[in-house]
Amino acid sequence: MYPTLYRLEEKGYITSYKKQIGKRQVRIYYHMENLGKEYYAALKNAYFEIYHAVCNILAYSEGDSHV
Repeated sequence: MYPTLYRLEEKGYITSYKKQIGKRQVRIYYHMENLGKEYYAALKNAYFEIYHAVCNILAYSEGDSHV
């Protein structure tokens, strides 16, 4: 998970900040930036395009072309 978070932060999709909790523990909080929201929307749209295409293929192979 962390390598993915680091890559998203490098690309400017998210930002992070650290907060001291107790004497030794540090928490990292992540925030999605506007660029990240646009990237997420594009990924989601691409996913649904593929999903609908696969559904159409499966429906066609079952003899029903209405999806």
